[in-house]
Amino acid sequence: MIRALRQTDRAFWCLHDHLLSFALLGLPTLFAVAFLTAGIAFALRTWQFEVPVLILFWAIIAPTLVLTTLTFSPLPCAVYTWFQLKNEPKSVQECFTWCFSRTGRLLGLLLWMVFSYLWWFLLFWIPLLAFWPRTCQAPMVALFENQPQILRRSRQLVREDNAIYVLAGLFFLLMLVLGSLIPLPRLILFSKMFESEWSRFAEEFLWAFELVCGIVLICLVAVSWCVSLTFFYHNLRQFREGERIRAQIDELYEEYRPAESVAGDRSA
Repeated sequence: MIRALRQTDRAFWCLHDHLLSFALLGLPTLFAVAFLTAGIAFALRTWQFEVPVLILFWAIIAPTLVLTTLTFSPLPCAVYTWFQLKNEPKSVQECFTWCFSRTGRLLGLLLWMVFSYLWWFLLFWIPLLAFWPRTCQAPMVALFENQPQILRRSRQLVREDNAIYVLAGLFFLLMLVLGSLIPLPRLILFSKMFESEWSRFAEEFLWAFELVCGIVLICLVAVSWCVSLTFFYHNLRQFREGERIRAQIDELYEEYRPAESVAGDRSA
């Protein structure tokens, strides 16, 4: 739990320190969520669906679209975070270029994840609790590694590690708390505390305010979650898999190798 809290804290400080870059990198997420919301609203207002179709849509299709969008659209933020952690900062354009260079791996993963989400939700969301933690690192593997078995590698990273559940719980609670603030203006207006002409005018357009706040909140949580997962992925590779120790050994080897060559020349 402490490790999950530490990674979340580092992620939020990273967002704070590079706010403008993450705002630009988060635009695809904003556009995707807004487009998805507009598409769902347009479909429901244009066509009249039967009750079984509506149940199928809200229980399976809509969650699949939402989860897929929130998983893959913030990935440029993950690229930016990863290279910041490696002390090799990249520009916003370079982060998008990196994502486009991995299109083949990401597209194959996206198709497999859509299929997985569909049958998870088809089985009343129960497999989601069991299998989702094993796949949450799959986009990071597709972006930053070249192994062909992406999902197997993702399961290997998070095996016997419950910190991902703690991290997910933290973000779920954060979204609930912030989401509960969105209807607060409506409750104030309905309480008739401020009865005037402007309050009646505000009631007519309050839905637009709530919609915009909801979209922005979802985007913020998605980007923050993606950045936290990148910190978590970096932590797993650096410490549990020993990449940090390996890099230190390589540095020491490069440092002492010239001295060994000089000593060899003198002895010769």
